Amino acid sequence: MLFKLTGVFAANTAVKEDDVRLMKRILNRLGYYMPSKSNGSTHIPDRALFEGLKDFQADHSLRPTGAAKPGDATIAALNVAMEEQAVLDESYIWCTRKDDSVRPGHAEREGRIFSWGNPPDGGHPGEDQGCRCWAKPTNEKNISKPDCHEKELSFMTAKNKCDSLNQRKNKIFEDLKVAVAENNRIVKEMQGSLGKQIATLIIGWPIERLKFVGELLQRVIGEVASNKILDIADRLGKELFIIRNKIEYLKAQIAIIDAELKNAEDARNKAAAELEKCKGK
Repeated sequence: MLFKLTGVFAANTAVKEDDVRLMKRILNRLGYYMPSKSNGSTHIPDRALFEGLKDFQADHSLRPTGAAKPGDATIAALNVAMEEQAVLDESYIWCTRKDDSVRPGHAEREGRIFSWGNPPDGGHPGEDQGCRCWAKPTNEKNISKPDCHEKELSFMTAKNKCDSLNQRKNKIFEDLKVAVAENNRIVKEMQGSLGKQIATLIIGWPIERLKFVGELLQRVIGEVASNKILDIADRLGKELFIIRNKIEYLKAQIAIIDAELKNAEDARNKAAAELEKCKGK
């Protein structure tokens, strides 16, 4: 499962609690964060968390800002490192603070080796609320192999872009469905209020004419149309004008995203092929 931020992660912003917990858990797993000696693992961001992120960024050829945004290169690199860890089923040494405040069950695990793929009862160190334990990697920090790291990062970045575009497209599709339903409602009301013959006439007009339905209808059917009919037609025409313009706009946005998505998918497929080729060496 990919790690995704729900908002901007930076020391000078109001970081969301769920993002703090996840970032602490991931950096702890990767050997870049140790829970607070006094408070243990909490939802409160601390200096060590942002410093740990800086260290991770520096080790992965990223600008060490200590900040990240949803779908950026830092998140891609974190996901790559986590995936490598999962594939290798890496182990770690359970470390405690070795004082009287250590939970009995955790004290028993001091110095013992566990696997990330097989968590002990209660989870890994630093994951439980208030837990001050941490995981010490049994190997060097989890850095991708130099010859494939850049390709892994490129692939994850390209994949994240495709995912983001697809999410935007799905959202616009939902908005389009709502707009089409509103268009159908207006048409149905128009048919019921004005009669099918007049409604069909209005519906067939170009969008730009819908702003002047009352005036145009009076010219077409003359004295046959009462003021009440003209007022209703004018109101519904303007509503139809607004919703049809929105439908056209949403369709145009989908077309733009489709073009972007094609390029993004090409880039993702190319990055995937290069990564596969690199790993096959």
